[in-house]
Amino acid sequence: MPRQRRDLPRDRCGRRHIALSIVCTNLALFADAGLAERYRLGEGRTLFSLKQGRRWSAFSVCGGCHRAQGIHNPALDKLLADLAAAQDLGRPEPTVVLRGQCATCANGGTSRLHS
Repeated sequence: MPRQRRDLPRDRCGRRHIALSIVCTNLALFADAGLAERYRLGEGRTLFSLKQGRRWSAFSVCGGCHRAQGIHNPALDKLLADLAAAQDLGRPEPTVVLRGQCATCANGGTSRLHS
């Protein structure tokens, strides 16, 4: 007997919908299983990304659209490692968050994440 496909529930406008709690729970499970990285950005915000061999040490976060981007800067990575060593931290996982507005939001962009 062929397996029936179960569609996602739909909202009032007919769009498919998954509850945010289900998404968050599954992302946390992926992080706990080592498949994703979890970054706590403060103010109750957490960013998840696929585990790809390197852990970001810095992010820029837009206060308008909330888009977060990893920042790769070898000089910053060295500075953070030196600070961690000076504090006698064995395996530090520092996260620096730069907050501001992206160019789109600063120029009056209104759509969330600029779809």
